[in-house]
Amino acid sequence: MEIRTELNVRLRDGRTGRVVLEWLNGLEPVRTVLVKEFKGARVNEPNLTAWRASGYVEWEEKETALKLARELRSGVMADEDAGTEVAFSVVTLKVAELSRSLIRKETEPEKQWVWLRRANRMLCRLRRDRSQEMELKVQQRRLEMRRSD
Repeated sequence: MEIRTELNVRLRDGRTGRVVLEWLNGLEPVRTVLVKEFKGARVNEPNLTAWRASGYVEWEEKETALKLARELRSGVMADEDAGTEVAFSVVTLKVAELSRSLIRKETEPEKQWVWLRRANRMLCRLRRDRSQEMELKVQQRRLEMRRSD
């Protein structure tokens, strides 16, 4: 398992900061990076706190979205419309995730608003397209029903 994933799992499982830091600072790949990039300074509590507020939160959101997608897929993929709905939901989640990431990286409020408006337009476009697709299917089914009468 990748170190970041293992770190996040340990945090999710409620391990204390002290225990996590002992484990993390004891890993050879981590020590190598710390020597090379940070003059050998160990990962400390403020570092871990910052990770919990950023990297861990992003990982947790992604895990939740993936879990939802797996649950939806396992429960309803036999139905074509449901499969399309799952795909639509996954795409929507990815657009939202990417947008959130871009907005967080921006420090100027004006630029954050630009990204937020772009994300909103993309999500509205996705919803509109999905709605039009559903309407076309309804019309197609009505036509098929008329023909069969």
